[in-house]
Amino acid sequence: MNLTQLLKTASLVMSLLLLACGEQEEPKTVAKMIPQEIKEFSTQVTLSGVINPDDHHAPGGKVYAFKNTGDLVAEAVLINTTRYKLNIPPHTSLPLILRFIPEHQDANALVAVVVDPLITVYDINAYTTAIAKKAESLGGYTRQNMVIAAESMVNMPDDNKTSTGFRGDTTKQYGGWH
Repeated sequence: MNLTQLLKTASLVMSLLLLACGEQEEPKTVAKMIPQEIKEFSTQVTLSGVINPDDHHAPGGKVYAFKNTGDLVAEAVLINTTRYKLNIPPHTSLPLILRFIPEHQDANALVAVVVDPLITVYDINAYTTAIAKKAESLGGYTRQNMVIAAESMVNMPDDNKTSTGFRGDTTKQYGGWH
């Protein structure tokens, strides 16, 4: 038995003895860096969705799909429509940044970020743009940063927050139970 195996066995025996005696160590919280696995589309995929501009201009412009490195992957021209489709080649790595550039100079560009190869429908609007900006400020377009960014965009007044989810007298909420 080598030293490594001996240490593992001793550690296991000590853990079992502590459990048998009813003594347990408090678990220690240790921040671990979780390696990000590189995700990609394994086959050609069509991404689609709806552009929801925050202004009242007629639809029109272009939707681009960029790799995180800035390389252009695909583009679609929108003429009198708010719907887009982008054909993404196989083995395209994620994240992909979808950017809508309106044809009107005074309209705002919009962004959405693709981080999951199983999801192919992405609407692009002011909300997805705010989430993308927040995720980028958190360190980049990872799934974890996108989730944190999306959760931080939900704003609920403190008056509506209760431990049960009800506001006010629970016996009178939604018609009551009495």
